Amino acid sequence: MDAKTIRSAFLSAIPLQFDRMPELKFVYFPIKHLRALNPEVPLVRGIRGAGKSVFWEVHQLPTWNQLLCRFFPDYPADLRVKVTPGFGEDYQHHHYPDKDTLAALLPKHSARLIWRTVIVWHICNGLPSLNRWNERVDWLAQNAETAAEMIHSADQALATQSGLHQIVFDALDRTADIWDERTQLLKGLLQNLLEFRTTRCIRLKAFVRPDMLIDPEISRFPDASKILADPAELRWQRAELFGLLWQYLGNASTGGREFRELIQSESGASPAHDYQYNIFDMPPAMNANESLQRQVFHQLAGEWMGNDVRRGSPYTWLPNHLADGSDQVSPRSFLAALREAAELTYQRYPEHSTPLRYDAIKQGVQKASQIRVQEATEDLPWLMEVMKPLKHQVVPCDIVAIEQLWKDDQLSTRLSKELRGVLPSRANHFAAGLVEQLKALGIFTMMPNSRINMPDVYRVGFGLGRRGGIKPLR
Repeated sequence: MDAKTIRSAFLSAIPLQFDRMPELKFVYFPIKHLRALNPEVPLVRGIRGAGKSVFWEVHQLPTWNQLLCRFFPDYPADLRVKVTPGFGEDYQHHHYPDKDTLAALLPKHSARLIWRTVIVWHICNGLPSLNRWNERVDWLAQNAETAAEMIHSADQALATQSGLHQIVFDALDRTADIWDERTQLLKGLLQNLLEFRTTRCIRLKAFVRPDMLIDPEISRFPDASKILADPAELRWQRAELFGLLWQYLGNASTGGREFRELIQSESGASPAHDYQYNIFDMPPAMNANESLQRQVFHQLAGEWMGNDVRRGSPYTWLPNHLADGSDQVSPRSFLAALREAAELTYQRYPEHSTPLRYDAIKQGVQKASQIRVQEATEDLPWLMEVMKPLKHQVVPCDIVAIEQLWKDDQLSTRLSKELRGVLPSRANHFAAGLVEQLKALGIFTMMPNSRINMPDVYRVGFGLGRRGGIKPLR
């Protein structure tokens, strides 16, 4: 194995920024995640960085019909699927209203009606002579029966043509800045997801972060459990994370061939080449057999996270230190940590015998933590204010000590003034409610005797310490 060449595969394949749809050759769907692609599944849950936006974009690819048949052989080959965006991170005024427009619409109309208007606009090819979203929603409010007839007619036409129209919704945290408004909009969308399950050929699908679903108000409508009880989960287990890594390395423009040769040498099976898409798929055992995965990763990173067995195995150490309080690892954090490790090994230990060196992996976790914290604070503007008083605190620590730090910082008063409406409704006890929210986000975990711990993926980035743990960022 040429360590330098395979190290270059990490650097050429894994991007510095995960701000766009990856090339199709790097898209990897664990078997369990294929359910999220099924048009019959309306709700998909996944933490930040789990791949929701990738799924949203893949649905809209021009080749989606062929991909759907590839993933679901039982789907009729002649079924023509049209997919359009109902909401997303990239603002597309023709397809859906932006955050400011939604804020202006909410005082006058229910969230359910607003989303219903978006859906009618998509499936009925627009509403004649209505160019603004407020006009369209007003029209639907005044012409409910006509709109219902239009939906029925569109559904019948699709059935006659062996067609399916799916509308996909993503980035729903961007619908509003105020928590209560965001909750209204999400609840209204879920109501539509339920109602459109009865149509034959019109399907809706929403990609949602789990923490957005914790507010009890979300489920306060009849039969909400039919949507919320059985979502597709974008939850990444260890074997699936390494399966994703192999997909990147095996399709790298530099070092990809050498990595595929390593895979063949270690597994005894050759990667399959899909000539239509020019994609190399790793042997199935490489995506499921953890003993084989460990064997290959030790070729890349050595056997131990130090000089001997006491430091642990890189194969288990890395995902363990990237997991949040719900034991979930973001694939984005996983890949970012490995790219940083490859970069640091290249800069500091270019002649190292393996592509990655253990201390570079540790610093890769620091980088991943920094990214995870940045993402979390973008989603939750109040989070940095909550964590500032805890900086330099050593965890695990008693919950009383944390509550005192918040009290000394006058956090409750400051948040109510500076970030009014951003925090969710919570119990009368400010600190207890805040702890519950941080637990739901996977930032805090509870230990016996009312002690609070933090997973490294957040602890390091927020600057808290742990005896014997990875050093926090300063």
